[in-house]
Amino acid sequence: MTKGLRFGLGSGLVFGLLAAAHATDPLSLVTNHATVLACTDCDVPGMPLFTTFGSEMSFPMLADDGTVMFLSNLAGPTINSANSRALFQGTTPAGLSVVAQSSDPAPGLPGLSLVNNAGTAGINSAALRVSPDGRVLFTSRLTNDAHNLPATSDSGLFGGFAGSLQLIAREGDPAPFTAGAFFGDFLAGSTASIVSTQFDGFNRNGRVMFLAPLTGGDVAGTTNDVAMYTGTPGALTIAVRKGQTMLPGLTAASLYADNKMAGDRILYNLQLAGAGVTAANDESLWLYTPGLGNTLLVREGAAAPGTAGAVFSGSLALSSTGISANGRFEFVTSLSGGDVTAANDQAIYLADTTGAAPTLLARKGSPAPGTDAVFLGFSPFFSHVSDAGVGTIQAQVTGGTVNATNDNGIWAGTPGSLSLVARAGVTPIQGSNGSTCQQIIAHVMDFSDFGFVFPCDLTGPDVFPGHNSRGLVAWTPAKGLFLVFRQGQDLEVVPGMSRPQTFAGGLVQFGNSDGRALALSHTGTLAITVGLDPGISIATVDLNCFPSTDYYHDADGDGHGDPATELNLCAGSFPPPGYITTSGDCLDSNPSAQGTTTEICNGIDDDCNGRIDDGVPHPTGALTMTMAKSLGNTIVSWNAVPNATQYDIVSGDLDELRGAGGHYTNLTQAHCFANDAAGTSMSTGTNPTAGKGQFWLMRAVGCTGLGAYDEGVPRQVSARDQEIGSSFYACPN
Repeated sequence: MTKGLRFGLGSGLVFGLLAAAHATDPLSLVTNHATVLACTDCDVPGMPLFTTFGSEMSFPMLADDGTVMFLSNLAGPTINSANSRALFQGTTPAGLSVVAQSSDPAPGLPGLSLVNNAGTAGINSAALRVSPDGRVLFTSRLTNDAHNLPATSDSGLFGGFAGSLQLIAREGDPAPFTAGAFFGDFLAGSTASIVSTQFDGFNRNGRVMFLAPLTGGDVAGTTNDVAMYTGTPGALTIAVRKGQTMLPGLTAASLYADNKMAGDRILYNLQLAGAGVTAANDESLWLYTPGLGNTLLVREGAAAPGTAGAVFSGSLALSSTGISANGRFEFVTSLSGGDVTAANDQAIYLADTTGAAPTLLARKGSPAPGTDAVFLGFSPFFSHVSDAGVGTIQAQVTGGTVNATNDNGIWAGTPGSLSLVARAGVTPIQGSNGSTCQQIIAHVMDFSDFGFVFPCDLTGPDVFPGHNSRGLVAWTPAKGLFLVFRQGQDLEVVPGMSRPQTFAGGLVQFGNSDGRALALSHTGTLAITVGLDPGISIATVDLNCFPSTDYYHDADGDGHGDPATELNLCAGSFPPPGYITTSGDCLDSNPSAQGTTTEICNGIDDDCNGRIDDGVPHPTGALTMTMAKSLGNTIVSWNAVPNATQYDIVSGDLDELRGAGGHYTNLTQAHCFANDAAGTSMSTGTNPTAGKGQFWLMRAVGCTGLGAYDEGVPRQVSARDQEIGSSFYACPN
């Protein structure tokens, strides 16, 4: 759907001035080309009449085919606290369908429902996921018909395709491959219960990954009370368990949350304990492969390649999408020993799951390409490595001409060949009138092999904080940095209804098991939440659309199109016949007028400013009348006056005027002979009676005002315009 130009207007002088100041902002991709799937107070397809979406929507996630999954609260006559949340999937508003709704029967658990005993909480948003092929994963509270289910068995993990959901694990059920232990509470929110979107996984083969709390049986305090499970429903196995022996004499002291799926394999970090383990070598990265078990990949204290005698020190941090589908991965670490100083004690490495030595991608203190600065540090949270081995990093810089406005950015490339792709305060954002980002490194980023997306606060000459300063920015190798969303523009949420946009976000940066973020596909489709005034919405936008182009219909073939016919088409699209990229012709039925000519009195908007015959001067110049007989008639003629389109003529008895002393106010034998007469002559009818004198007065009429009956000479007795205007015989204006 192509939208026209729409801006949300506030009330009062200040808001009006601000709207006018940035009314020339180019319309963003979201404004022109987003597909809005759901919005607050919009109807829910397939549900009872008057059921609408609420104001609480989870972050949307994408399957590879563009299907979006999200959780929303609901409102309506049939909605109550027990069934007020539902999980949806679809690609269009009309095509949305309910995957599961609170109070639905619990999959695989006869007699139980997806809601708690009190009827106040059901499907939970904390562990939502969608696999690349469209399977969903979610947790929920449970209850029975009597609403008295024990708290030790009232939560579960579910997954699968819509229509064939399955139970994956339930609190209180025996935990496979333990000695009598049971699954703990999947929704407790404690450090021992971390089933969440950030820490779980679901791949295209239907395999899951989740950290499960354990209780009872062989659980000994906190030494072995957590396990990482993987597998398919009904065939779960432990990938690694806290306290497990990993190498001779070494055990897993702690399971961290940096566990990432790459296909069926799992990359995770682990803290070790046992003989010879110290604070200098207890951090490690491991790979779990089904059927083969666990393999050590990197360990703290090992030699750090690309340095002079330094070793890995401290955590080995994996970012949200730090592993590709083919097993390449990226990690951030501190360094110690050898050539390490305070100026170069952090680095970021590329590696792969074959066990080959990591390769240094960038090091603190080394030159930051594209700047006169050096790297100051790297974000451990947002980086990416593609299947092709291209790494992308967030970093801070220092030195050179760096100041607080330009001290961070993003670089991409391979070891020895990094390039700057976006820098705060420096890199202009296409489609934003030259604005830049105030800051980059502190914001959530979604990565895929297509590129990356992040929110930022814009800065620039046309930016007004709080009104048009919030933006969503994307980058691809082919397109560079460009604007996806801008605050203050309107979004058409359903046909014919638009709401001002307040923010765009909801970026789910966690990996989807195929080397991309859950909200950004490898082909460039982005799923986001868009804040509205009022409410919120779920939308998708195809980043391939940039740069979009405005086209206008040129009906008269003069090379200028009618702005009222604007179409905004995505890159690579072709306009209908007769559409061109040059606008400015609101006179598209007249090839000799392009809407850019000087305004004249002709009833046409000559200059295409939306106002007809505006700015044309009032008629000026002296009128000279002549009279001549033509058979039995008298013909009155006059000269044309500049800027006049018509003329008014007043006539009356000359003796009466003489008796009134030349005043026109109270005459009884006068009349408006011609009102808005066209041309420069007309017949007065039969000739006047001999000896019966008549007076004739004229004034010019223009499209923006009237000329005068007054001659402006000393012999004129009165103000004719005023006196005639107040009389009964005045010609209508």
